[in-house]
Amino acid sequence: MFSPTVASDEKWDWVKSQKLLADNIPLKKWLENMTSDDNPVVEGPKMELDLPKYEDGIIPEDCFYSEYDDNTLTEIMEEQMKMVKLLKSKGKSKHLANR
Repeated sequence: MFSPTVASDEKWDWVKSQKLLADNIPLKKWLENMTSDDNPVVEGPKMELDLPKYEDGIIPEDCFYSEYDDNTLTEIMEEQMKMVKLLKSKGKSKHLANR
């Protein structure tokens, strides 16, 4: 989230304390199956996705930005696009990645 007041406005403190995220169990299971060694003849896909790790459903502090930066937004969008392309290449809907 980008906001110039993320560090100074107490409303953001409230947002940061909320359990807003839920584990995407279907996506985790699908990725687990993609990398499992069920068939020793066929090598599993190389997973180079940097999936975010959330604890207790709380949005991590490093997801809040007080200054807008084109490069940061581009990196976030590129990570999301990697997931969408992987899902599409395997015949899955991008909606599997929704949280």
